[in-house]
Amino acid sequence: MIQINEAIISKIICHRVCNDELKSIISDDTIAIANSDDGKIFTEILLKPFQNSEMVYEFYHEIDLNLNVIYKIAQDIYNGGEFVRKSQDIVSHLVKSSRYPNIKDGDLLIATFEDVVVENKYCEAICICKIEDKVNFIEPDYQNLQKTRVRKGISANKIDKACLIIFNQDNTIVCTTDKNRIDTQYWIEDFLSVRPKQNEYYNTKNMLTATRVFVTKEMPQVFSGVSKADQADILNKSVNFFKDNNTFDINEFTNDVMPEPELKEQFNDFLSLYSEREGVELVDHFDISTPAVKKQARVFKNVIKLDKNFHIYIHGDRKLIEQGEDEKGKYYKVYFKEEL
Repeated sequence: MIQINEAIISKIICHRVCNDELKSIISDDTIAIANSDDGKIFTEILLKPFQNSEMVYEFYHEIDLNLNVIYKIAQDIYNGGEFVRKSQDIVSHLVKSSRYPNIKDGDLLIATFEDVVVENKYCEAICICKIEDKVNFIEPDYQNLQKTRVRKGISANKIDKACLIIFNQDNTIVCTTDKNRIDTQYWIEDFLSVRPKQNEYYNTKNMLTATRVFVTKEMPQVFSGVSKADQADILNKSVNFFKDNNTFDINEFTNDVMPEPELKEQFNDFLSLYSEREGVELVDHFDISTPAVKKQARVFKNVIKLDKNFHIYIHGDRKLIEQGEDEKGKYYKVYFKEEL
């Protein structure tokens, strides 16, 4: 987990980035931080998107990592390179990476930080934030209320794209966020050139996602007798396995969640196809990430929707619900001990 509560801002600069490079405004000086209170406000605005980040990325390049532009610039800044000039190099690279008609112009804030905490270690970091839409705020003038004006400014909630590059000894990691999913590709792939770092969060998230896709999409196509109740039961068992164990083992998981030989074989075959199709690596054994389980559990739907009249929530024993059909139509029969 990444903690930013103790982070201290060192330098910050702001540029205006436009698709039409002639309209871009390239600054040649940093912003003067007047006092520690201002520094705290800058820190809060820029680092809020990364509060308690769990998903981390790593820089990559198919030939040589040093050919990754942002990685190389970040390393130069970390090793004492001239901050203003290097920030201008970041602007130039962003403009080159933004050659798409739907990408908006925006302000680009680049800052360096100390004391970002990763795995209980104090690290240095570089933050790059792009703000495409500003917020309105009222600035009163109590000496002359006639001069009270509505202005536009930057809010932590309006940072559209941002990354935090953290120098954790020899291991550089990246956190990134993007509110506009439509043009995410250019930010992640073209500008940053990063990919998810394989850790316990990555492994847990991918295995739970693959399991959900298998149960909700693959099973109904392969096994004709599978009901919504069966699907909800397996989803419940899957989440409970991840909640109740500290480590994941594929054999233990399938034996516990889907012990039927045919279902188990189909699931293992699906994992291979899913891994190749989605471009993710699925491993058979890993430590389970509790934050990843909590996040993924929210999208594991254990609800049976019956027309527009009823919803049945299945949380426990599958044997207590039966499905059938009579002259009145399809029905579910539910057994219980008492009303709560």
